[in-house]
Amino acid sequence: MSAPVQAMLTTELWISFTSLLRSYVAAAGLDSGSPADVRETGDSIAVALGGARLEMRYEPASGEGNWRLRGSAEEVQGRFALLPEGRFSLDGTVLDLDHAAIDFAAALKQAGLER
Repeated sequence: MSAPVQAMLTTELWISFTSLLRSYVAAAGLDSGSPADVRETGDSIAVALGGARLEMRYEPASGEGNWRLRGSAEEVQGRFALLPEGRFSLDGTVLDLDHAAIDFAAALKQAGLER
């Protein structure tokens, strides 16, 4: 796959993933009584819920990126990759895009509840 095609594909996967993440975090916010604050640029997204914040940045050319989740009790971080087959590799564990978004939304909600 050529580099421009790879970048275009990973960009489309990023758009899909961030859409899923926004939806699942919004649902988590309704459930917890605290609305989510989502800030997004082309290659990054930051989501705050309760006392927690998730930041994700990705590089279109490689399809790889990093994430950091900060709650009041701890901070965790890692790496991810958007795979050509439309899946998400999270620190070596391969997931469907929606399952990765669900896991991040759940972790964000849990981190926001910890005080």
